[in-house]
Parts: sequence; C-alpha cells; structure tokens
Amino acid sequence: VKEGLFKKVTVDAVQGGGGSDNVFITDKLNPYPPQIDIRYHIKELPSNLDTSGYNSFQSGLSLLVNLEKADMSNWDLSNVTNFEKCFPNSIKELIFPTINNDKITTFSSMCSGCTVLERVDMSNVSTPNLTNTSFMFKQCGALKYLDIRNMTFDKVTSSSDMFGGGLFGRNPVPADCEIIVKSETEKQWILGIR
Repeated sequence: VKEGLFKKVTVDAVQGGGGSDNVFITDKLNPYPPQIDIRYHIKELPSNLDTSGYNSFQSGLSLLVNLEKADMSNWDLSNVTNFEKCFPNSIKELIFPTINNDKITTFSSMCSGCTVLERVDMSNVSTPNLTNTSFMFKQCGALKYLDIRNMTFDKVTSSSDMFGGGLFGRNPVPADCEIIVKSETEKQWILGIR
C-alpha cells in the first residue's frame, strides 16, 4: 500500500446506498409540453422529488444529459437496492439522503465517466451489505471531495477500478482528492484498492 496515492484520506473523528425509472422521473420533472425532450433542459434536480416506491436507480438519471447537481437530501431511497450507472457524465455535485439500507449491494459504475464531478456527499449513507464498488468513480478526474464516512467495505468482493482511469488509465480520481471515511479500517481498504 502506497500511502502517498491519496493525500487526504481522513477518519471521521465522530464516528471512530432501472432503466424503467427514467420515464417516471422524467414525467415528474417535465414543465414543458410532452413534445419537448426535457433531457436537455434540466441542470439541477429538486431536493424534494417524490421517489418513494423506487427499488432500483439503475440508469435512473443518466439520460438527463445536462444535469449538473442532484441534491437528493430529502428523497426517499430507502427501498433502493441498485445504484448502478445512475448519473450522467455532466454531473458536478451529488448530495445523497440518509440511507440506512441493508439491501443495497451495488454501486457499480455509479459515477463512471463523470469527468466533471467535483463533490460527492454520501455522509449519511450506510450500506452494511455492499458487495460491488467496481468502477464506482472510474474516470472522475475532477473529484475533489468524497464523504463516505458511514460506509463499510468489509463485504465488498468486487472493487475493480473503483477510483481508476479505465483501460488506458486516463482521468483517474486525483491523488489530492479529500476522502472522509469512518475508521482506520476503511482508510486502509481505500488505500489498498487504489
């Protein structure tokens, strides 16, 4: 483990997670007549969007090609088990709600290819049965801040290229990205997969 690969992995002192949903979200957000494709008009999502009843967020927001900010702090994502490939490449900031869900197993490719993503606040996300973080932040070369202080990784069996630059190593998460984790165990896990 090379400690220098991430300069700011800190332990939180206080402490010692499909495709058919696209239509649902689009319908709820569309202020335009039906013939106008809103995928090109939405840059920010409201924090009070009604998402109760969702059980998968796979590719859920990925079609909103100009989305820059998703403040999900008041969304109900308590039944969601899958966050695979859910954000578009245009996203710059993500704020997750409180999620204490033992059903979430994958964040695979969640932000893969989000090259302008700068800030992710997952501080209120607890996923005790998480098994797949592969490509979660692949090619997120602009990432400056990642707060994952309530997540544990002891059951993760697949973490390929979680912070990497893909096949050719282009645009990995930078070494000076500040990552906040729960404990020394999570810090060592992050440093170990980097």
